[in-house]
Amino acid sequence: MTTNTTGTTNSSQEPTYPLSELPTGTAFSCLEVPAGIALSRTGADDIRVATKAGLRSMPADTRVQLLQQEPSLRMSIRAIIDDAADERVTQRATIDETLDAIRRYAIGQYEDDDIERSGLDNFLDRFSMAAYDPRLDVEITIKARVTVNDLDREETNDARYDPLTVAQNIAEDFTVDWGRPCR
Repeated sequence: MTTNTTGTTNSSQEPTYPLSELPTGTAFSCLEVPAGIALSRTGADDIRVATKAGLRSMPADTRVQLLQQEPSLRMSIRAIIDDAADERVTQRATIDETLDAIRRYAIGQYEDDDIERSGLDNFLDRFSMAAYDPRLDVEITIKARVTVNDLDREETNDARYDPLTVAQNIAEDFTVDWGRPCR
């Protein structure tokens, strides 16, 4: 085997290239695959290829020879690959929407007291969904009456800046009225 500027050549003087360097849609051959088409990376060290036997992954460093191929065929293969990728994105979005709807339904069942919290938690965990962690915004009003004598004059001046802290520090009795949850 010798090396030249176009790649490594084998005994038949045909240049060979690492599979990872082939553009998508390029036809190739090698010892394992008499005819294949490079499709896409399936990982750091693997390339997905189409062969007569079907789709498979091959090591990215596999040395291959280029096969004669019409440019229009290569463009057609690339268009098919792009369409398949677009379809996978659309399918993934549909699956994600369906899973989100299922999660919302299960949470609704819990909120309607049709299932217990442990059942909801087990369901969400079983299907690797985000845990239910409800957060409610609640509007509250704090009302306090504070009697201040001359000794508390300094605290009285602070009251206009931080009334809650002052009320907690000097009031003997104050109440909190909880409002309705805001959704």
